[in-house]
Amino acid sequence: MGDRAVSAKGLTQKQIEWACEASGVFRMFNNDWRSDSSRGVLRQLYLASRHDEPVLIMGETGSGKTILAKCIHQLREAGLPPERKAQRDEWMETKRQEEQARHATRVAGLGHNAALGIVVRQVVGGRFVAVNTAGVHAATAYSEVFGHLKGSFSDAYSDRDGAAWSSDFGTLFLDEIGDSDRMLQKMLLTFVETGAYKRLGSDKEEKSYDPRFIAATNKDLIAKIAAGAFRDDLFYRLSGTIIHVPALRHRKKDVEPLAISMLARLADRYETRPEFKARKLDRSVIGKLQQYSEEWPGNLRQLERVVAALFFDAGGNETITLEHAPPEETWLHNLRTSDRIGDSPSVDGWLSASTYEELMQRYLTALLARARGVKAEAARLGKMDRSTFDRRLKKYL
Repeated sequence: MGDRAVSAKGLTQKQIEWACEASGVFRMFNNDWRSDSSRGVLRQLYLASRHDEPVLIMGETGSGKTILAKCIHQLREAGLPPERKAQRDEWMETKRQEEQARHATRVAGLGHNAALGIVVRQVVGGRFVAVNTAGVHAATAYSEVFGHLKGSFSDAYSDRDGAAWSSDFGTLFLDEIGDSDRMLQKMLLTFVETGAYKRLGSDKEEKSYDPRFIAATNKDLIAKIAAGAFRDDLFYRLSGTIIHVPALRHRKKDVEPLAISMLARLADRYETRPEFKARKLDRSVIGKLQQYSEEWPGNLRQLERVVAALFFDAGGNETITLEHAPPEETWLHNLRTSDRIGDSPSVDGWLSASTYEELMQRYLTALLARARGVKAEAARLGKMDRSTFDRRLKKYL
């Protein structure tokens, strides 16, 4: 197929082949994302990797925003022209020399033992650095993003580098930006515009070298701007490219290849465990997954957990059939509730439970049903130790 052959809503075959070669994540997307809306996202993802402007990824919880951000980062790294790489190496060497000089100044005059506790900060470029900004107080968030000096607040027992320090020539991923504090938004706006920042407790301005900003949210930022909860100037600054990730319920064609790919990864992970031999999904199971695709409120994350539950329940059977699945009401319906544990309860319409207590009751009941009443297994599925699980059972059931 020649370069003129177009796929993925406008990408040439050559571009797709390069992206698949450069990023295993893109290759996975190319194989598993087959619906028209998904192919459009792949084109945006590829194009976003070819420029340096900020990217804003919008989509529901569990729809794959973080993995999309990582893919953009990988493609950008792979596509850097030689002159940019040479410039990065030169700037990083300058920063290493600055750090060595700074370290020498700090340890000068100190005794041997005191100097041992002060090390040269590692200088590495091209990283993917993620910061979750949701519900974080501005002061704490400042330290997370920009770092602090020892003694700048009561728990600052040592100097700390923030995410900004580690994002030189890499990607700073601002997750859940729609839930960030207004004060943090103001500080981020300055940093995105200038690259300059000060660590908490320091008067010295530092600068991040050529970071790429990617932000993600599951909120309607336009509505939050109208309500005064999000800065319009930060929105405009971050939205160099806006990628809307479609919910899984709008991507019925993707359910089968996604489920098959998820099962293959589980099979590889447990290849040496003879008690788990499942390698194939029966058509009846695929049909049930596709039938349920009108819902999937937990999106890819929920589908992954459903496939994992089927994989473990199948045990030594090589093909997963409906006979190996738990009762349908626990396999799919109740998992919708359990998958939302940890999501913000402020997401309107996403939680059918009216109280946290009711939510925990449904979650624990679903875990017990999936574990067929075995408490130890239910605790494992819920990623809790046994004592925590028993304590929650006593409190909520």
